[in-house]
Parts: sequence; structure tokens; C-alpha cells
Amino acid sequence: MGEPVGCLVDGKRVYDLDIYQKDANYYRCRVGSEKVSADLWGCALKKSDGSIEPKSIACTWDEGTDPINYVKCCIKKGDTATITDLYCLYTYQGGRIQVNEGCYRIFDTVAAGCKRQADGSLKMDTWDAKDASNSLASGLHQC
Repeated sequence: MGEPVGCLVDGKRVYDLDIYQKDANYYRCRVGSEKVSADLWGCALKKSDGSIEPKSIACTWDEGTDPINYVKCCIKKGDTATITDLYCLYTYQGGRIQVNEGCYRIFDTVAAGCKRQADGSLKMDTWDAKDASNSLASGLHQC
């Protein structure tokens, strides 16, 4: 019998160093001198059109619609990888300004604050910068 050249995943051949999707994660087939294994490679990002895009561990990207966007990352947690929101972005005068979780920034007449939601996602709210007592600012400090 010859040496292995890949992995067998759900009855299909996956060659050495190829990646494949299993549930919400991607794995890389590894053929070593002693064994064949599958290493956690990244996350399966489901896009708005229903397609799936592979994102490697530690890969970052942003999603949203200007002026509000969110920076996301594929992070390894134990034996799986998960997509996590890292911080908020606010587009101002042609640039994107980072607004971290738990704080707000003032952009002329607009304040923009970034809060973690119960489901773990981030949410950016905006309000009139003159209205310091706005309920959207509750629990936030100035960045």
C-alpha cells in the first residue's frame, strides 16, 4: 500500500495542504511522515448573498455601510474558530476612525459610541454631540 496523499472527508478526497469546510470552520489537510491530520485553519463567513467565504485565523475585515462599519476577526477558541467583532469604525472626512468598545468620539456635531450587545456583537450609535445626557451615551466614556 502506498503512502497517503491526503485526507478523506465525508467520503471525498482532500489533498495535502488543501482546505475544506466542516460546519462553521475550515480545516487544512496535513500529510506527515507518521500520520494524516486536519488542522483548524479558519472560519466560514456566510455573506449576505448566501455564499460562504473562507477566512483564516487572525484574518480581519470590515463590514457595514458608511459611515458605520465593524472590524471583525476569525479567532481560535479551543478546537474551533469563531468570528468576533473587534471594534467599530466611523467614516469622517474621508477617513475611517476607530472607536473601541465602551467609548465614544465626537466628530464636529455628531457623537459616535460603540457598545457590546448581549449576543456578543458590537453596535455603534450616533447622537447630537451637544446632547451629553443622551441615553445612547450611557455607560460610555470618551475615547
